[in-house]
Order: sequence, then structure tokens, then C-alpha cells
Amino acid sequence: MRAKTLDRIASYQESKDRWNLFRSLKNLIEQAVRDYEHRALVELLQNAHDAHDADDPGGRVLIRLDHDEGPHGAVYVANTGRPVSGSNFDAMTYIAQSDKRPEEGIGNKGIGFKSVLQLTGAPQVYSVAGAGSRVFDGYRFTFADETSLKDLLGGDVTLAAEVAADVFHLCLPVPLDGVPDAVNGFAADGYVTVLRLPLKSEEARAEAAEQLTALSADPPVLLFLRRIGSLTIEERQDGEVARRTLVRTERVDAVLDRLTVSTARVATTCFILRVRTTPVPAISHRRAPSVQPTRHET
Repeated sequence: MRAKTLDRIASYQESKDRWNLFRSLKNLIEQAVRDYEHRALVELLQNAHDAHDADDPGGRVLIRLDHDEGPHGAVYVANTGRPVSGSNFDAMTYIAQSDKRPEEGIGNKGIGFKSVLQLTGAPQVYSVAGAGSRVFDGYRFTFADETSLKDLLGGDVTLAAEVAADVFHLCLPVPLDGVPDAVNGFAADGYVTVLRLPLKSEEARAEAAEQLTALSADPPVLLFLRRIGSLTIEERQDGEVARRTLVRTERVDAVLDRLTVSTARVATTCFILRVRTTPVPAISHRRAPSVQPTRHET
């Protein structure tokens, strides 16, 4: 991991005096991230959904805002899907790159994860090495800031400052050697991957709290997230825990040619979903299903 980051820094050094493409790309991606304003938790929830197998509707996701951790609090997003793989790691640490085909999930532009910068400057990723592991023994990484760059570059303060100014730091992963106790607890509960976002300011804390509340709003965020069976939304403050779990179930009622009609229940509300799959030529990506909901209160 350090070697990959050093290689990217070497590429920057080789080209910066001729054409500073790295600075241009940094400006471009930062603008793209601003277009995702107020959507960081929704984007992370969609990524958690996509980490689960398409034929498994029983995935679990937990999103926690812990006000008592650190100077401004921290957000955790945990899921029970597939562990972070090499291709996942590359997608998370390149610019606007995704390892998901359009039909494989909701997001495929490689931008969603980077929306976390609205809340934190230093996202942390912890994942198990394989199914069944109860410790985070797989990918564990964060991203270089100017201080860690100085250490990585042998104390070269000038180069560290240049890299920090010109290179998008989510392209510069660095390993995490340890696992905090709060993160270890997720592995014990069967979660496979955890994102930890140390919040960067009081404004970020307020934004995270607002986004957390919005996840419980109507229409339910789980309606179209068909791989998630339960979403736990948790807020911790002054030793108190407020927790709500949204449960989603779906029953197929009829299959007519390429149209599937099913009943989805989220919490106490039922929806009739009509899903139509449209075939396309083999040379292009299959279009994502068109889903039309009809709501029924129970």
C-alpha cells in the first residue's frame, strides 16, 4: 500500500513541471464531490447495499453517529456484505473509478465514497480478510495528510507540502496498523466492513446529525435497496443510545414475461413494486430494472 502511494507521488514529481495534471484532477474531483452535498450517508448506504450479493435480501447495515468520540464526534457505517477486495480498494483510491458494472448495483461512477469529504478529511476503512472472520484482518487504511506525507517521504517537508496541495489525498492510501475497540465491536457482531469518519468540525457534526435523521424520513430509504433486510440507525450522546431499526421484506406476487410484481414492506408500510427488465443488445450494459412503487399503509 505504501509502495502504491509512493509510486503515485513519483508520477506526480515526474510530470508536475511539464503539466500539472494532478492539480487539475484534484480540482475536478473536489467540484464533483460538492455536487453530492448533503448526500454522504445516503451514498455510503448505497455502497453498503451494493456490497451484498444481488440474490441475498438479508443484508444488515448499521449507521452510527457517536457524539462522544473525539472533538467533534464520529460516524460509523458498517455492513455484512462482501469484504473489501483488491478491485474495491483500487476503485476507492483512484479518481472517479468504479469496479461495479451499471447493472450490478446502484452506484457505478466512483464518486459516492468521496462524498465523505463533506464530513471528514480522514476516512478510515476496516474490513475482514474473508467470510466468517470476526476480526478486521483484511484491508485497513486511511489517507495521507501533510503530516503522514512528511513521514512517508523521509521528512521532506517541502515535497510533502507540494503533494498535499496538488494531489487529491483520497488517491494516497496509507495502512492503519491498529483497530480501535469501537471498531472491533462491529466484527464481533458479524459486520464485515466498517467505515469510520472522524468528523472534522461542529458544522460536520450538525450535517451528519441532519443526514442521519433524514434516513428515517418518508419515503423510506430502504424501499429500493433490495439487498438490505435491516438498517439500524443509532445516535450516541452523553452515554445514552437512541436506536431505530428499519426492517425490509419483499414477497414476489406475480411474474409476467419481463414484469415482476412484488409487495415490499418497510417498517409498517407496504408498497407494491412493479419491476420491468428491458433486454438490450449483448454489446452494451443491461439496463437497470425500472421500479414503480404503489404505497399501502398498514
